[in-house]
Parts: sequence; structure tokens; C-alpha cells
Amino acid sequence: SPVFRGYSRDFQYAFTAPTDYSSDPIKHYAKSIDMSVAIDFARADHYAFFSMQSIILYSVDSKLYAYDYNRNDCKLIEDCGAQITYLAMEHQSTLSPTNFVVATYSDSGGGVVRKYSIADDMNTIKVTPHEKDVWETDLKVVKVLWKYSTY
Repeated sequence: SPVFRGYSRDFQYAFTAPTDYSSDPIKHYAKSIDMSVAIDFARADHYAFFSMQSIILYSVDSKLYAYDYNRNDCKLIEDCGAQITYLAMEHQSTLSPTNFVVATYSDSGGGVVRKYSIADDMNTIKVTPHEKDVWETDLKVVKVLWKYSTY
């Protein structure tokens, strides 16, 4: 059964959803979010949960942050220079649980979709942009759906 992660007020939690064999979710843990460290965490527009480590990616306006709730460390990854309209982990195109996608939009520059990787490192937060995985569009991207194709 997959473990789901979520955020509610000042806590991050993980649970296994009910299945055919159990009627109640199984709570694994709940961790307090240190709001003095996690800059503007409660104001975030988007959240993405890195399944391999205790890291939550989140965005506030044009800024992308990563918060490690086990080490109580927060890092500004990037000021994207435009409003972040989408943030999500993205494993379907490469089957890698370390990839995520950020979409931005501005009236003057249009939309941009970028792919990044986050390192599976328990000691630090390290994010690397994929230089070749940048797509420009006139659209304001608010959702990404991947579909396999034969072309």
C-alpha cells in the first residue's frame, strides 16, 4: 500500500490509505512544522512531498522552497521571477521519484515549465535544474498530465 503524505495547519503527516483489507487509514507519524524556520510555509500556494526523504517542496508567489522537517532546515531553491502556477513531483516520464516540475507565468513572459531533480541525500537539500527540460508556452499552466505515446 502506498504511503501518503499531507499537511494540515502546523503538522506534516504520513498514512497508508484504506484498502480492501482494512477500513481505516494507518497513521505512521505526524511531525510539527517549525514555522520560524519554514519561511512563509502557511502562505504557500503549492506543496509537493518528496517520498524518499523528509522534504516538502513549496512555493510562495515566485519563490520555490524546500523544507526538511526531520533536520528542521529550510532552503530557498530559486526565485523563478514569475508567479509559480504549478508544483508537483513528476516520476511518470522517467520513472524517477526524484524529479519534480515547476510551472511559472507572467503577463509579459508567458508560461514556462521546468523540470528539476532533488538529491536523495539525508544530510542536505540539493536541487538540480534539468537544463534541457524547459518548455515555453503562451499558456498559464496549472496542471500537467503525462500520457505515454508511440510517437
